Amino acid sequence: MEELARVYQLKIRAAQNAAKGLSADTFGAPTLEQPTLTKGKLTKNRFKDGGEAKKPDAFFRAEGSPEEGEESLDKYYAPKARTSTGMNRKKGPISQQLDSGEAYVNMAKGVTELPYDLLGSARDVSNMIMTPFGYGVEKPVMGSDFIKEKMTKLGIRPEPPADPTAKGFYTAGQLLSNLTNPAGVTRSAVKGAQKTGEAATAVAKDFQEYNRQLSVPGASYAVRPTGSTVLSGPVGMKEDVSRVDQLLKNGLSNAKSAAGQNEGQAMILQDFWDKKARNYFTRQFGTPDDPVARAIANKQIKGPALEEDFPGYLIDQIGVGKTRVKEGARPKDFVGPGAPESRFFPKYPKALEDFTASYDKATGLKGNLVTLDPKAANPKYEYLLSDEGKLEGLTAQYKEQDKLITQGLRPELINTNVGTVTRSGTNKNLVIGEGTESAKALLDAYEESKQFGKMNDKQKTSFVNKIFGEGRKILGKNEEEVGKNLLPQNVQMAIDKGELVYDIDNMRSPLTNLFDARSINQYLASIPPREAANIRFEDAVKGALKLKEKIAEMENVVARIKAGKPVADTVFSRGVSGPLLQISEGPLEGFAWKRIEKREATLPEGAYVGHSVGGYETGGVGYTREKMEGFDKGLWQVYTLRDNRNRPVNTIEVKMLDERTPVVMQIKGNGAKTGNVPADKYDFAVVDFLKNYLKPAAIQEEDKFLTPLLQKYKTQLGPSPSTR
Repeated sequence: MEELARVYQLKIRAAQNAAKGLSADTFGAPTLEQPTLTKGKLTKNRFKDGGEAKKPDAFFRAEGSPEEGEESLDKYYAPKARTSTGMNRKKGPISQQLDSGEAYVNMAKGVTELPYDLLGSARDVSNMIMTPFGYGVEKPVMGSDFIKEKMTKLGIRPEPPADPTAKGFYTAGQLLSNLTNPAGVTRSAVKGAQKTGEAATAVAKDFQEYNRQLSVPGASYAVRPTGSTVLSGPVGMKEDVSRVDQLLKNGLSNAKSAAGQNEGQAMILQDFWDKKARNYFTRQFGTPDDPVARAIANKQIKGPALEEDFPGYLIDQIGVGKTRVKEGARPKDFVGPGAPESRFFPKYPKALEDFTASYDKATGLKGNLVTLDPKAANPKYEYLLSDEGKLEGLTAQYKEQDKLITQGLRPELINTNVGTVTRSGTNKNLVIGEGTESAKALLDAYEESKQFGKMNDKQKTSFVNKIFGEGRKILGKNEEEVGKNLLPQNVQMAIDKGELVYDIDNMRSPLTNLFDARSINQYLASIPPREAANIRFEDAVKGALKLKEKIAEMENVVARIKAGKPVADTVFSRGVSGPLLQISEGPLEGFAWKRIEKREATLPEGAYVGHSVGGYETGGVGYTREKMEGFDKGLWQVYTLRDNRNRPVNTIEVKMLDERTPVVMQIKGNGAKTGNVPADKYDFAVVDFLKNYLKPAAIQEEDKFLTPLLQKYKTQLGPSPSTR
């Protein structure tokens, strides 16, 4: 089993090297760690003349190398000079195909089909794998015709179309289109590759050059291919079975709480989770198109919360290197320079590999290979898979890897994770395997859905009655709705085709922090509704992370203030205006009245003085969403009396009935020392501020929180107008 997997990997590597245009004699440059396939045999890492392969210690730009790219590594792996007899030897069929370009066309016709459709029979597969590219036939072909023919006879793969350019099982044009995307070849070049062998050769050579690159900033990395199926939707009439749906439900349920009584904003937040977040997790998460992974690698999403898993030095190394630009290929009959092509050569190629390994592991994504084949379960042991079942899972994993390679990924950036799911060979009520937590419900629902589709109307009615009983009338469940809700159609089709169904098995940090629903909703509720309605998912994650870290930082500051520990002076100056009314004489000389202009500045104010004004930032009892938004609009205002060190000693809360009518709602002193009653030594300063600057229409603060002087001033102002 393991040996078969190993030779399978060697075969894939051989196919990749063929795509790079390396000699079929060696299947890539030998290294000291890896054996080399030579004419179907495993040989030592030596060249034909006995010389040892020597690998350079580092990759570098050699003096005199061309401007358009780094020096080719071929010379480090080239054999020693041969004798004149060897140099004048007649080229064989494979070498002729390489020179003419026919090799690339043959490669495009079928090399990458090998990992597909091996499911179903293991007989003679190892022999086929150890017979690379048709060796032993009369005319060697740099393709997989021999293998395809043998696989067809064994019933492992369907009969390929006779015309390689016709629609069907992987035409040359389709394959070349997949191969050329990462090389940046234009669509016109791809179309040309579908028409002529000459163009196909050019495209394949471009792909060869791409594979020589060690890394690209923001390059793709993936656990699953783009277009693969994610479990989302009802499973066996149950909602939120998958971890993906559970995550989305958290966002939806928290949306209303974050928006408060603002129904319009609540709808925006719910729409974000139901559409944008759902689209991300079902279509992009863990694929080569994952925008969150790319944003982290490009330092667009960053912060202390990511440091443990993605340290700064690692992220910094990804983008270190040089970019070379050269003139690109010109379309046929086009006069003028070709479009410029750029290529990045990294200084630390392993940095991206380490990053993608950490990110892909953190996603917790796993593909469930659901199979009803009784051979997949061990016939003797209740909880174990058979060798055939393990082979099916291994084959499915290599199949996903091959899909990712055709989507433009290099093998070292692929981290697939697959588990076989089937019924026990001794206990048919037991679902076994290595799938996700949702795998049992998935297999049960798949079987029910298949059975339901074969039932007649009477049987369907009986089935629905059995599930819901008399409650079906109350719930309004009919046969059609039940059939649709047993399993989403896309999930059922994927299982029918033998494809994987992905779900989150165990998401890890820092992604658990990045995808925190409460933080994302809190951020969305803090920005203008139009911006929240149009925001991209990755930008919402970025904003939420910044807000979360900002809150954590402020919570630490507040804790230090309450504990009597020193904090930076800037803590009390940020978000606070300049002096509005300065006290120039007396015992309070140098004190000044200021206005708190930003909600976050209310946190150190409340912590230092000892009252709840910080609720304008954090919410809580007495601080509704409307009141917090009113602060931003100037409908609610907060003023603070600061001492010579710019520390608060008294706070006044004001509500504006209109643009010119302020009403004092609260006057709070040092809560810890005076029970929130302004100290006698400050009440003259409070009255002076109210008379000469604020000029309120009334004071609504309770008398028990006022000094005698302030109670007298409140009486002079008269009854309070309505503040509703």
